[in-house]
Amino acid sequence: MFKMLPILSTSILIVCFAGGFLIDAVPVGYFYTFGSATADVKLVQFDDELPETRIALPTPLVFYDTEFTTVFINNNGAVTLKELTASFDYDILPGASIPIISPYWADADTNDNNGTLWYRLSNESSLLERFAKDVSSTFIGIRNFHPSYLIISTWDKVGYHDANKDKTNTFQCVLGSDGISSFSLFLYEDNGIQWTTGDAEGGILGLGGTPAKSGFDLADGVHYFQLPMSGKDEILNISQTSNIDRPGAWMFQIDREVIVSGGCAIEANGTILSVNPTSFNSRGGKLLEVQVVCGLKATDAVWCSFEEADAVGVYISELRGVVCVAPALQTAGWKELHLLVTNEAGVNESVRTAKVYAIPYLEGYEVFATSESNNLLLAPNSKVQLYWLPSAVVSPLAVDGGNETLTVDIKMARLDLSTNQWINSATLETSISNSGNVTISIPDLLESNEIGVYPVVFDISPSRTEGTGLGDIAKISSTVFYMQVTDFTRQMCQSWFDESKASPIYTSEYSCPVTLERAQLPNSGYVLMSFTSTQASLKAIQENISVDATDMYLSLFNRGSHVCYRQRTAAHSAVQQCCYNAGALIVGPPGGGKILNVPPEQDILQHFMLDLVPYLWCCQAGLQSDCSSYYQLRSSDNGMNSTLPLPAMIFGDPHFISLDGNTYTFNGKGEFDLVVTEDNTFRMQGRMIEAPSDGLAKATVLSAIVANLTNSETVQLEVARDELRIYIGSRRVFFDNLNNVQLRDSTIYKLDNEGDKFGVSFSNGAYIEVTKENGFFSTTIVSLPEEFIGKTLGLLGLYNQDESDDFTSRPPTSVETATNSSLEDIHNHFGLSWMIQSDESLFHYRPKESNEYYNCQEFMPVYSITDSVDDTVCMNDTFCLFDVAVTGNPSIGKATLAARTSFADIKQLSQPVACSPPCVNGACVSTNVCVCGDGYFGQNCGMNISSDCDEGNPCENGGNCSQHAGTYSCDCTYPYFGSFCEQERATSTTSTDDGKSDSTRETLAIVFSVLLATLVLTAVTVTVIVIIVYQLCIQGKKNKVSSDIELSNTNLIEEK
Repeated sequence: MFKMLPILSTSILIVCFAGGFLIDAVPVGYFYTFGSATADVKLVQFDDELPETRIALPTPLVFYDTEFTTVFINNNGAVTLKELTASFDYDILPGASIPIISPYWADADTNDNNGTLWYRLSNESSLLERFAKDVSSTFIGIRNFHPSYLIISTWDKVGYHDANKDKTNTFQCVLGSDGISSFSLFLYEDNGIQWTTGDAEGGILGLGGTPAKSGFDLADGVHYFQLPMSGKDEILNISQTSNIDRPGAWMFQIDREVIVSGGCAIEANGTILSVNPTSFNSRGGKLLEVQVVCGLKATDAVWCSFEEADAVGVYISELRGVVCVAPALQTAGWKELHLLVTNEAGVNESVRTAKVYAIPYLEGYEVFATSESNNLLLAPNSKVQLYWLPSAVVSPLAVDGGNETLTVDIKMARLDLSTNQWINSATLETSISNSGNVTISIPDLLESNEIGVYPVVFDISPSRTEGTGLGDIAKISSTVFYMQVTDFTRQMCQSWFDESKASPIYTSEYSCPVTLERAQLPNSGYVLMSFTSTQASLKAIQENISVDATDMYLSLFNRGSHVCYRQRTAAHSAVQQCCYNAGALIVGPPGGGKILNVPPEQDILQHFMLDLVPYLWCCQAGLQSDCSSYYQLRSSDNGMNSTLPLPAMIFGDPHFISLDGNTYTFNGKGEFDLVVTEDNTFRMQGRMIEAPSDGLAKATVLSAIVANLTNSETVQLEVARDELRIYIGSRRVFFDNLNNVQLRDSTIYKLDNEGDKFGVSFSNGAYIEVTKENGFFSTTIVSLPEEFIGKTLGLLGLYNQDESDDFTSRPPTSVETATNSSLEDIHNHFGLSWMIQSDESLFHYRPKESNEYYNCQEFMPVYSITDSVDDTVCMNDTFCLFDVAVTGNPSIGKATLAARTSFADIKQLSQPVACSPPCVNGACVSTNVCVCGDGYFGQNCGMNISSDCDEGNPCENGGNCSQHAGTYSCDCTYPYFGSFCEQERATSTTSTDDGKSDSTRETLAIVFSVLLATLVLTAVTVTVIVIIVYQLCIQGKKNKVSSDIELSNTNLIEEK
């Protein structure tokens, strides 16, 4: 949706010149210190041949996602990596044979005192601080970069080939790194660039011919980047241009797979558009800093457009970017952000895009809130305590960080159920201190509605937004609460039940795991229901608050449960929820799991209307309504049909446990198919690299996996530079503020705080879980549902519950290798057959990598060990001993042992359980052990527990109330009847033909019925007594015969 929006701020004047911004040019005094007064190394009187200029680095310089530990300074205006370039070669950028970083690649000549080259490695604190400030003030979203060293190279008044010194150039290159991130700063002295070309390149008096170049080249023919004027005559004016608002200064981030421009984005090969933050609450209100394209004019209209809505306001920021306020979005997930620039004539000059992630409401909140009831249901005039990080409230006038001196406003917004839009309902506080916490009272302002409740949130926004127009839309929000505006009535529940019972009642493909331990298993098919927000949790920890949003959700909608899980995937939108208390499954009202028609992360409004509101009507505490009606249509699962398919596992160096449970070792080196379905609808591949080894033996480890469904984006998990990376297609995803990421056919889960453990579920039921340790995947678990049986091949075996044919090679040969074969035969005849080629690969490759780069069929691993190994770590486990022997690293062996132990636990807990007789109102948690639902007891939970109603009496006309299993019943007094004793029998006294009144007839009928019942009961009692006496007599005779004791006639008569 493209449309013209007005400029909100016109107070910033930007003049564009040659692709950059023209302000004050860089004098040489602005350079980082160099020369004889520093520790610089000085080089003079050289043309191409230079002495050794190697600099060994204390931590790697990361360039195009590749680590380098040595750099060389070159006379011709470049820093090279790996080795020194001995002569000038114009054909780089692209075309370099050595990785190169060049502020000004030209044929320099410093003979005859024609200039000086200075360089040094510096860790001077003042310079490190200056560089860190240059980075933070230049790059969107980078605030905590602290370099450990700088490489400072200065070409001071250098002449050009051949020994010409009528014109000279002065420029500087500063490289800074912390071993993870790396940045480059190019500085050109004001009017200090006077020549572009040496004589050998066709230059006349230093100009013309083939001019100098400036940029970066990894020397792989693919990854390179040039400044806009590189290789053009305009490079003579480079000291008057910039991408960071300072003519003569150009700054770039160089550690990623593409070069990232600081300040404004350059329209050149390889740039990406930076956005900060890259995720926001789909509730909207988050300030997003968006990089602009170099050349933006103050008269241009600029705005942000999302897939569902346009940003409300945009203005040019002090960071040479654009600030957009994220709009409220109906759905969560990845969104395409369009930055649109329209000139005065209404012509779209450029459209740049970036990916941002909209977090579901219930997970993306930044304000932590607690209520007096410790749940999410609010009443008018109750109190709520709000907590937030002051730094999270960002003024549009201070987008480089939070401002704790701001004053803030507190507002309450409600969801309009007719438009599905959030609207402001009340301003609760204005211009209060941005202290990080406040107690507010809830006003009685909301109008009644037919459902009796509204979803509400609390918004905190900066009070002072002078001149921006963004004050009403920039905000941070709380989790969703539910404001009760009218009393819930039993008629609400009954009406919902009557209307809904004709609709389909979904049942789950996955029965509930019967214990919490089983629900936590990777092969359970379930995932923890959590509404924890990263930023809000930080504040909760600071305030030492134990309750969180998940606790409050369960307290309201699953009373009595401590934790709930839900299906990872489903064939339809509805999913099964399973809830637990004290480790056991809870069945039935009021706290048991239920069918959720719409999970909250899919659509908060539909979840509210279809799942939560009916529960409030039928089950809300304090209302004696029929909760069993709700559970009749949103039933709990008791786990009777719970079966957990045994997962496959890859661990150690690596060892495999197939989907059928066969254990073997395969040390291939390269990329392999792990799982392939016969119809190719699902494929999973793994990459095995040579193991880090302190020993002499050869082994491999799993370093990356990738998987996808047909026509869906690939999900790749990879260990690179000792960090676990996630790629969606070729796009890297950072989980700094994310707990999970939802895609069309898969969901990625972050499973620990450190980012070393992730899970991926697919819509076909497949699940993959990886754990990074010791620089590789120490454990990889693959769980497939039973629908995959008989349909898969690969290194994880032919999945058919038969171990004997697991080692089936790739079709079309499909040769079976016996399971008792040697490791060498398994390696050569089975394992290597599943090595993939480049046209089959699903992998995204980092710079200088490819399928051919990794594949090595000739790799010969060790198949057995002969040397003894210290067994203090391995406890006589053969796989652990093997890994310690081949790697020389006890920690790898320890991880292998832990994986083996973990799998044994999974196998044990996955065993089926059965109860006889079956549990009718509870869950069978182990063999013949039932845990009963609320209101039931007995061996199979078949007996009822009833008690007096503890809160109020809904029974009318003097009826007595008793409650059971989350519901109740009324014992009515005559003449009343009905569910609530609300109906009265007819008591008319009109005479009949026989002269008796109706009431008299009714009374006589009752008396007669009572007498008749008494007579029947007496007859039955006498009959039972006779039968019992007769049985005793018969038993007495049998006792006499069996004991062979002679009794006197008297005794015999007495016995009878």
